[in-house]
Amino acid sequence: MLDTAVPYQATQLRSDPLDPRQSLDIPEQTQPRRSSYAGEDEQSHILADPIEYAPPVIVFFSFMNDRSKQWAMEHQVVQNLRKSVPQGTTIARYHAPMRFAWDFGEHLTHAWAVAKSLQVDDRIIGPLFEAVHDRKIHDLEGVRAVFNECGVPPDMFLKEWGKEWVMGEKKAMDDAVAHVDLDEVPGILVKGKYMVKLDALKDSSADGVIKLVKGLLARE
Repeated sequence: MLDTAVPYQATQLRSDPLDPRQSLDIPEQTQPRRSSYAGEDEQSHILADPIEYAPPVIVFFSFMNDRSKQWAMEHQVVQNLRKSVPQGTTIARYHAPMRFAWDFGEHLTHAWAVAKSLQVDDRIIGPLFEAVHDRKIHDLEGVRAVFNECGVPPDMFLKEWGKEWVMGEKKAMDDAVAHVDLDEVPGILVKGKYMVKLDALKDSSADGVIKLVKGLLARE
């Protein structure tokens, strides 16, 4: 069963003036909040302002969150979703910083964009989770070391870090986190407008999550 209870205070995301929301192109007054959902059903909210051009499924996670680690490494939610949704459906993993270590979380988001650009995200996600949760890394130098151990040498990492695609992907992740007013992880957004209510799932098993996502994909 997937643990749908927030295990500790640190699962809450930062919402102070340094929130990445400040970098959004959309005006402050148009940014959605919990009160601006267009509607909801038992297991999902409907965004009043859907994210245009969003991947069909976005799984929000943080390397610094226990429940995200369980989803990735024990339940393998993304891998199982890939096997279950219609062929060709993109399932994107978006990293979100945590409020208690914001700067490091921003580095992790940027590094995750590097991993996606180099197409080593499936290879790097497990070692990064382990290194963070075992407290082996605390800064960008440690992140580079994990990449190096996974076959991405420091010079390649640094070269990729500043590429336009990587910067754009990081901004896309930051903007999506702010746009949905994400306040806990993991989270799932379907078709840019259906935000799964993980604490209200009738079936919180991996199969239950997959069934709900498939149902939301079939909606208009």
